Amino acid sequence: ITSSSSITSSSSITSSSSITPSITPSITSSITSSITSSITSSITASKSKIKTLSASRSKQPNRTKSNVKTIKIAKPKNLKVELIDSNSLLLDWNAPDIDMRSIFYKIVLESKGLVLLEFTWTLSYYQFIDLEKETVYTIKIKCFDIRNQIDSDAATVTIKTK
Repeated sequence: ITSSSSITSSSSITSSSSITPSITPSITSSITSSITSSITSSITASKSKIKTLSASRSKQPNRTKSNVKTIKIAKPKNLKVELIDSNSLLLDWNAPDIDMRSIFYKIVLESKGLVLLEFTWTLSYYQFIDLEKETVYTIKIKCFDIRNQIDSDAATVTIKTK
């Protein structure tokens, strides 16, 4: 079985006149009014949604600082110099008795009224090296927690290298 068909179509449209749209002032005014009305209703709807969100948020519990449990951070205990020689010293201390897992230490090394070194540390000992011999140093150690609550008191020791 063989099938063969052929369709041929030919058409041509020619226009000799051009169409130029003209908008009258009354149509322009009508379009502007329609757009303005649409924008105004969108803004009103958005403001309504914002008021609804604000109202729902205000019903949530008040989260002020008085609702946050503040833990008293204490200074390190039993700060002592374990080893001292002409250019180094070893400090050792105990963590304060507080119920927390993450405690950090801010250690400050001063000499002659100047801060020579300031850093954060996680262990309860530190060895200073490359110190000058026969020089007086003051070391301050403060505790702070993960929320950056820091104790205002510092464990302090003043020593002189040999």
